[in-house]
Amino acid sequence: MFSAWSIARELSSMQIISTTTIALILLCKLVQLQPKPAGAVEPQQCGNGFVLFSYYSDSVSCTNYGNVVYSCKVSKCFTAMSSTGQFGKPYKDNFIFKNCHRIDASDHPTKSTVTVVAAEFVADNGNGKLEAHGTPPGQKGRREYVCYWSKTDNFNNHRPWCTDCSLY
Repeated sequence: MFSAWSIARELSSMQIISTTTIALILLCKLVQLQPKPAGAVEPQQCGNGFVLFSYYSDSVSCTNYGNVVYSCKVSKCFTAMSSTGQFGKPYKDNFIFKNCHRIDASDHPTKSTVTVVAAEFVADNGNGKLEAHGTPPGQKGRREYVCYWSKTDNFNNHRPWCTDCSLY
């Protein structure tokens, strides 16, 4: 059986193909598309939840809108994904919700609202609310907040995207 190299060399000697074409044939032979690792999936939008495995963990449980749970790395999650497939800013320290109410010691939302940099959240999309753990920008110490929205295009209805996830 002939190798790609021997066929290319023979065709070149017969002046049927150019050296550039030979190089392309060899490159295609050497560089083959590799299959995705077992369990690898397309980018996931964490529509129903984004929950850290532990307080300082880089591992997150990403629950998509279909309630399928994936294991992802926070370092591979982003604030948005455009229609052209470009990702927004890294999730960590950049994903915010607006006009959120802090949950007080008696488990009730306060009247005042703040912007929250979310470390994690769980959404109740059917009722237009989510619970987030995070901090107002520039502050330290995570607290629990509740954030609301009434229309699908409201700011608090945006969700992060993660790549390189696997089924949980």
